[in-house]
Amino acid sequence: MKLQKANKYNILANHARYSKKDDENAVSIGHGRRTFKKLMPADTVYVTSVRHPASQFESMYKYYKLSNRFGVNIRQFAKSPLKYFVKSKSESKRLRQSGVNPMLFDLGLKKKYLRDANRIKRKIREIENNFKLVIIVEYFDESLILLKDMMCWEFLDIAYFTVNARIEDEIEELSQDSKDNLTAWNEGDMMLYNHFNKTLWRKIEKFGFERMESELEIFHGVIDPLKDICLNGNKHIHGGKTKILKYEAKRMPSSEDNYLCKSLTRKPQEYLEVLRKKMKTMYRM
Repeated sequence: MKLQKANKYNILANHARYSKKDDENAVSIGHGRRTFKKLMPADTVYVTSVRHPASQFESMYKYYKLSNRFGVNIRQFAKSPLKYFVKSKSESKRLRQSGVNPMLFDLGLKKKYLRDANRIKRKIREIENNFKLVIIVEYFDESLILLKDMMCWEFLDIAYFTVNARIEDEIEELSQDSKDNLTAWNEGDMMLYNHFNKTLWRKIEKFGFERMESELEIFHGVIDPLKDICLNGNKHIHGGKTKILKYEAKRMPSSEDNYLCKSLTRKPQEYLEVLRKKMKTMYRM
């Protein structure tokens, strides 16, 4: 299939490994700028997100069922990450997940460099130069305010409900020792996180702390009424072995409101199906 020359996408917001350069082996390297430029307008800006490595690794361990790969639960893995990592590499050469510094891996750093301090520093500089904003998940709303300002959007453009989040019972409670060990194991991701956490707060300082507080108040004043408007109070737990919380949207009399409420409560997989159908109109066989 070929993309029609007259059409370009407005936003690409899906799982995609990033690489500054294109490579024939896209699975191991990622999608480069050349590939993205074929799909996106010339003035496209690049945005990504990072979170604290300990919580990110716990989430990834559960999502990718890494207990099957390493043969132990995450608490046991955290006691001796290198031992289980080396053992798993010796048993299989074709591993899709890195098992160490996964955020750097998703941002295009090759597996063989994931524990190379100089390569990690070089990758962080590359991300700094190529991404207009790196969202910090622990300061998600502050990051969204900066995104809104950067893109000249309105508050409604960044409104969201938390969907696809695991129920509390699904989140592994880790001891401080386990968290510290996982943070040390993912030292490269911690370097990445610390760098862009500092960068975010420099941007917030430039934006203005009082202005940020004011805009956060307005933003929450937009989201809270939407919960009353859109949600009927019913919550569903879905998923296989991992249980996910889902909200149910009210059926609204206005088609515009109905679309907004459905969009805010739609699961990622449902969104993908909607977008796939929409994208077919942009392709020709």
